[in-house]
Amino acid sequence: MDLRMQRRVLVILTLAAGLLRLAAGLQAADHPNFTGNWQADPKASDFGPMGPPDKAVMNVTHKGPEVTIHSELVLAGNSRAWDATCKTDGKDCKSTNGEVTLTLSWQGDALIMNRALSFNGMAVKIKETWTLSADGKTLTSARSLQTDQGGADQKIVFTKS
Repeated sequence: MDLRMQRRVLVILTLAAGLLRLAAGLQAADHPNFTGNWQADPKASDFGPMGPPDKAVMNVTHKGPEVTIHSELVLAGNSRAWDATCKTDGKDCKSTNGEVTLTLSWQGDALIMNRALSFNGMAVKIKETWTLSADGKTLTSARSLQTDQGGADQKIVFTKS
């Protein structure tokens, strides 16, 4: 192979590698990134029949298909927290304390989280849909809670702090 041909092959390979990196970046950018420290805004939220908590915060680290969540809820002075690292592939994962089973998956730009846990001895299933505002400063969580005693819907608006 002569020198001109080698240069052409090198240019083509370099361009192909660049296009692959660009395509990978575009694919990762298809979904919003939920990374941030989030605090519930009680005035903008609808907590349904449960009423607003004393505090509801989340710390989310979102890198590619992996999402790490630290969630803390304080209700009537009682704090409940859980941590989990899951992939957005729809497969089960557990919180670090084993109390919460989760699945995460995408539905368009919305991140769907299904959770199963026990609260005060009662089995609770929560379907949660996260959406992110265009400016990335507001995370809205539409939740549907189901227990043996019935269900409730909530819309919790979190602001990035």
